[in-house]
Amino acid sequence: GDHLAIPEQVKRLITQSQLWRLNVGVFVLHMVLTASFVTLPKLFVTAGLHLDHHWMMYLPTLFGSFFLMVPFMIWALKKQKEKQMFVAAVCLFLLTMLLLALMPNTLTVLIVAMVMFFTAFNYLEATMPSMLSRLAPAGVKGSAMGVFTSSQFLGAFCGGVIGGFVAQQWNEHAIFYVMAGFSFLWLFAAIGMK
Repeated sequence: GDHLAIPEQVKRLITQSQLWRLNVGVFVLHMVLTASFVTLPKLFVTAGLHLDHHWMMYLPTLFGSFFLMVPFMIWALKKQKEKQMFVAAVCLFLLTMLLLALMPNTLTVLIVAMVMFFTAFNYLEATMPSMLSRLAPAGVKGSAMGVFTSSQFLGAFCGGVIGGFVAQQWNEHAIFYVMAGFSFLWLFAAIGMK
């Protein structure tokens, strides 16, 4: 009967392709993060950075990437170039995976890759929720944010599972090839955003 009809607002939430692109994006973002860190700490140790000293690399890298990200965010907002900057950040994310997959994992390459990775990650992590709040239809913004957050945590879970599976079946380096493939699919989805 009528009581089973789906409300119009929920239909709009389900069929809104722009929201699904963001949900796929946050899924891939957190999947790649988790999968990459299945092997990155080992690569740093192999490159000569003792495990006790990893914080000396992560802390400045994280702060440095934050300071690199902020000017791009301000520029994108001022110049109304949010989509272009978003696509560029996804592209940088993909390039980081390719760099880790194809280049020898020396300490210099790993540190450059981490700066690139966290610059893209921080930019995307900061901009996607605001894009979601603008794109979500009125009346279902809370539901849209719930789906978005669930996609984020599901991505982190899948990243751990996929990263572990790929490392076990092939090798830990293959994780970056697989994550580059997922990042490429996300780039394709991001290019189609309005």
